[in-house]
Amino acid sequence: GCTKEEQSLVQPVLFNIEILFTSKVLAQDTDQLQDSLDYVALTDIIKAAAESKSYHMVEHLGLSVAKALKSKINGQYSGSTLIVRTHKLRAPVKNLHNGVEWSCKLTL
Repeated sequence: GCTKEEQSLVQPVLFNIEILFTSKVLAQDTDQLQDSLDYVALTDIIKAAAESKSYHMVEHLGLSVAKALKSKINGQYSGSTLIVRTHKLRAPVKNLHNGVEWSCKLTL
């Protein structure tokens, strides 16, 4: 958050991760966990990036998370597209009832 008041509280934020694959994902044929992305590791990366520092802007938080995820996935699915949507559930803006969402797209 931007204000001292916002910064004094933990802000609820949701992340939606989408990967548009340009190459075949092995798990789609094998149905085996070891052939898929490690979603637990990805959520750990999101949590670590979000908690690594205090963010003033949802845009900066979203891009930081996207870059952290890209560094984990990069090379594995080169040329694919990573989309990270960051949804701040309660933005302190009058008449804004569903928070604010920001998206960014990175090429892996």
